[in-house]
Amino acid sequence: MNIELNLKPPYAIFHFEGKLGFAELASIRSKLNPILHEAKHKIIFDLKDLESIDSSGVALLFHVAQETSTYKGGSFALTAPGEFVKEVMVLSGIYDKFLIHSSLEEALK
Repeated sequence: MNIELNLKPPYAIFHFEGKLGFAELASIRSKLNPILHEAKHKIIFDLKDLESIDSSGVALLFHVAQETSTYKGGSFALTAPGEFVKEVMVLSGIYDKFLIHSSLEEALK
């Protein structure tokens, strides 16, 4: 799993490459928690290079959505989930629970 954080105020863009699951949570949270504590960014998870996601990854998505909804100006969006990731989200019943853009460029507009 490779996770890149790009700060472009007011956005905090996380680009995921590989698998998003339980084994990757500590690495993700080490980058994500400081951003959540600042309570000022619009967070975008760029999923175009994410190969798979498990229930821990799904729980992380809900956690971030909940956290960003509690601060002024906060928002959370997902971009470009691949077919497998989209299928997992649809089968889990969560796909329509998030703001999802087809590309990062669209999300930044």
